[in-house]
Amino acid sequence: MKVRLQSSPPPVHSGIRPFKTKDLPALAELMFEAYQGTIDFDPGSTLQDALEQLEKTLQGDYGNFMPEASFVLEEDGVPLSASLITFWAPFNCPLLAFTMTRPECKGQGLAALVMKSSMSALYHDGYNRLGLVVTDGNAPAQRLYERLGFKPFDPET
Repeated sequence: MKVRLQSSPPPVHSGIRPFKTKDLPALAELMFEAYQGTIDFDPGSTLQDALEQLEKTLQGDYGNFMPEASFVLEEDGVPLSASLITFWAPFNCPLLAFTMTRPECKGQGLAALVMKSSMSALYHDGYNRLGLVVTDGNAPAQRLYERLGFKPFDPET
């Protein structure tokens, strides 16, 4: 899926801040919890697997990591939601590599806030679109992405 980025101010929320490398352990826990019970969760996965996925993201396995466009929403030092952005060559544009929200916080619009922060940062850095890959059958994620304006990816546009 992809969305055309537009000029918009970043969302205002006191808990949103840019990603920091020191966030990795807490984000691994967030990812592990967020994906449990979803179509994207491998029942054999461990917290260490989540940490390795995040390390691979920062190392460029999913395109060049873009920390300037990646955000964490936290409360009292605990991450509640995050969006991690890379530049992925097959899309020739930034890619939402991961978005994650604590299970007890889902449905509160937190993922939309961090994604809108990423989208605003990317637009202001000169990018005009953002792509993502979503698993068929991941209805909650698909609804979120559609609400944010994402459309099925067409390589011609």
